[in-house]
Amino acid sequence: MDPSVIQSGKFTAKKAHLSKRGSTHLRRAIWLAAAAAMRSDEALTALHEKKLAEGKPFHVALGAVANKLLHII
Repeated sequence: MDPSVIQSGKFTAKKAHLSKRGSTHLRRAIWLAAAAAMRSDEALTALHEKKLAEGKPFHVALGAVANKLLHII
């Protein structure tokens, strides 16, 4: 669950996507588990709302929740 960095020479992209390293099935399972846990766990819901308040898109905020869920696990 790490963002890939896109750069060439002095150019560094402002947007990053999730890297495709590791198991696609496990990454999807963690993503779906984060979406479900966000609805039931208050701490994860608060993290998601905090990221949305910072101006992050929905899926970026969900990625932060998935990363936090991995640290909890």
